[in-house]
Amino acid sequence: MRELILPQLAPREPTVSVVTYVRNACGTISKALESIVNQDYPYLQLIVVDGASTDGTQDIIARYADRIAVFVSEPDSGPLEAATKGLALVTGDIVLFVMADDWLVEGAIRRLADEFTRQPTCGIISFGARIEAQGEAGRRIVLERYGCENRLDLRNLLGIPLTAARAWRRELMDLIGGLDPHYPAAHDREWFMRAWIAGVSTTEINDILYIYTQHAGSTTLGGDPRRIIAYLEEHVGLAGMWLRYVSGAEAAMVRDWRRLQLKEGLLIALRLKRIGLIGRWLVLVLARDPAAAGDALKYCLRRLFRMVA
Repeated sequence: MRELILPQLAPREPTVSVVTYVRNACGTISKALESIVNQDYPYLQLIVVDGASTDGTQDIIARYADRIAVFVSEPDSGPLEAATKGLALVTGDIVLFVMADDWLVEGAIRRLADEFTRQPTCGIISFGARIEAQGEAGRRIVLERYGCENRLDLRNLLGIPLTAARAWRRELMDLIGGLDPHYPAAHDREWFMRAWIAGVSTTEINDILYIYTQHAGSTTLGGDPRRIIAYLEEHVGLAGMWLRYVSGAEAAMVRDWRRLQLKEGLLIALRLKRIGLIGRWLVLVLARDPAAAGDALKYCLRRLFRMVA
C-alpha cells in the first residue's frame, strides 16, 4: 500500500477547528460546548451547525455566542448534510468532531496540537475514548474503554471505528475528498477507510481524550434497529468497494466483515417481521455472498414458519 505524505505543518502553534452538529439536544449540548470552550488552547475555531432545533437547544447555544466562531441554524436532512456544512466552514490546520451528546476531556486539544506539532507530516491522530451511559440516580456507567488499540487500521475500521476519537489535518480533505453523499449513515467510516487506503501517515495518543454517551436517541449507539439496518446495508456496499483495494489476508477480513453485516441485516429484518425487508436482504445475500445464501434461506424459512405458526 502506498504512503500519502502531507506537507509539514507551519512552525507555529496550529489552529484547531472543532465541528459540532446538533438537532434537539437540549439535555446534552451544554456539556459538549463547555468541554470545548474550556479547553486550555487559544487557537480554536468552534463551528456549530444546528438543524433548526425546536426544543430550546438554540437558546443554550446562544449562551456561548462569544466563543463560537461560526453558527448555522437551518433545516437539514441529517448528520451527513450537517457534517458537510460544518467541514466546509473549517479554516484550522487540524479538524475534529465533537458530537452534541459527547465531550472532550480537559486538555485534549492541547495534547492534539502538541502531537501534530511534534509530527508535522502526520495526517491523522487517533486517541483513547470511553463509552458511558447514564445509570440510576444520575450515575455514569463506563461501558467500554479504548486506548492505544484505537489505531487507524483495517481491523478497527471494520469493528468499532470510533470516528469522533480521531483528528486530522485539513489538507487531507483536499487530497482525498470530503464526505461521500452516497453514505448518509456510514459516511465517517467510509472517509477514514479512504484515508487508510490512501496510505495517510497516522499515530496514536494512548490517553482517553473523548467521552461518548450511549442513550436511546444516539444516532450510532442508540440501538434503533431501523438505524442499524441502514448502516448495515451501506456497509455491504462499502465492502464491495474496499475489496478492489485490498488482497490476501486483508481481503479475507473484508469478506468476513461483509458476511457478518449480511447476517446481522437479515436477523434484524426477521425481528422486524417485514416480509419486503426480509426479501430485500435475501437478495443482498444472494448477490454479495452466494456461498452463504443456502444457509441463509433455510434459516429464514425456519424463522418465517415460526412467525406464522
